[in-house]
Amino acid sequence: MVTLDVIRELFADLPGVEEGFSYGSRAFKVKKKLLARIHQKEDALVVKTDFDAREKLLQANSVAYYITDPYTNPPALLVRLPTVQRDELHELLIKAWRKEAPKRLVEEFDSK
Repeated sequence: MVTLDVIRELFADLPGVEEGFSYGSRAFKVKKKLLARIHQKEDALVVKTDFDAREKLLQANSVAYYITDPYTNPPALLVRLPTVQRDELHELLIKAWRKEAPKRLVEEFDSK
């Protein structure tokens, strides 16, 4: 199962990511822009994404991915931590980071 420690590990290789709080729960940001936060349920992670990617993920794996009313309008997706695969979540987090990170940090990451 993906835990908070695993999420920390997945973000560790992305430049500029900082851990903090959002809506009272653990959150991960780059340059003060939210990437993901632990959902109040504690067994889910809210991840920023775009609407097209969200729809594809919901159709491909409705066990791991879902949305609720508060998340229908913002470009976000809920991830069930007990069911998502680590590699799949890592890819989703990298995409969220690429969308929000400054170009300089993305170039730094790509040059590794």
